[in-house]
Amino acid sequence: MFLTLLKGDEKKNFLELVYYVAEVDGDLAIEEQNMLDEYRREMGLLEADYEIKSKPYLEIVEDLAESDQEDKNAMFIEMLALIRSDNKKFDDKEKTVVKNIQEQWNISDNKYHEMMDWLDDLEELYVEATELIKN
Repeated sequence: MFLTLLKGDEKKNFLELVYYVAEVDGDLAIEEQNMLDEYRREMGLLEADYEIKSKPYLEIVEDLAESDQEDKNAMFIEMLALIRSDNKKFDDKEKTVVKNIQEQWNISDNKYHEMMDWLDDLEELYVEATELIKN
């Protein structure tokens, strides 16, 4: 949704980050893979355009910390959506990653909760839209 804001290396680093996050719980769910594919399409970085290099997690987070706050907010909300995509629950490893990134990127607890509330609202809208389409 918001990944068109990202520039050059931010896109590649974001992909590295979300691939790491998607696999941190030891299970890459089909919903997560679908979102990763969508992120690639949105940023114009298909598999033929960029191969995941499995950069070290802390290096990625530090590199992306140099981005402007708007870009960090966009990446953070997209990452939260990815984590929620398979079961809407965060396991302990995912919670640790989210908290670390939140701190590194200067995202307040209030902003985090606003983002989570917005994602809840968005999911409800998708359910409503699905019902409108079916009936």
